[in-house]
Amino acid sequence: MHSIAAVIQPAQSKKVTADILKKEYEAALGITNFAGYKGKEAVSKARKIIGKKYGPDCIRLMELTHLMAQEQKVPYLTAFDLGQKMGGLSAQHVEMLLKFKGFIESYRGPKNRLFYRPTEKGSPYITLKDTCQKHENGTTVKRLLYRRDILKSFAPQNVVVN
Repeated sequence: MHSIAAVIQPAQSKKVTADILKKEYEAALGITNFAGYKGKEAVSKARKIIGKKYGPDCIRLMELTHLMAQEQKVPYLTAFDLGQKMGGLSAQHVEMLLKFKGFIESYRGPKNRLFYRPTEKGSPYITLKDTCQKHENGTTVKRLLYRRDILKSFAPQNVVVN
């Protein structure tokens, strides 16, 4: 499997303007988001793509600092944590509920294992986070984490969720 940066053509001798760089960066960010990266991780991958094409750290050199990642202060919870807040449900039950509500979808990965990814409806509430673990093939294990406010979609209309 090729990395995202591997599909970008090598650096060209063409003069780069801030306008071109901004469009290229936004395209690279779109690719990383499509690949499942979010937040700082998506920005980091997009910067690597642009760096491969136009040289290292060209975003900072061009003073386009508004393209840098913004810190997210939103606490994210695991499926297990959500289950605890929903009366002690297991992570598997929470994932089934999230799938039923349309926040995630399942797919089969290598060795026919079941995995989940956010849907368009779930994307605002869900992020993919790298863990410190690696799969047998060396790729990083990623975990779905959920914003706390996703709980509101499971509460009856007249119940306040803290």
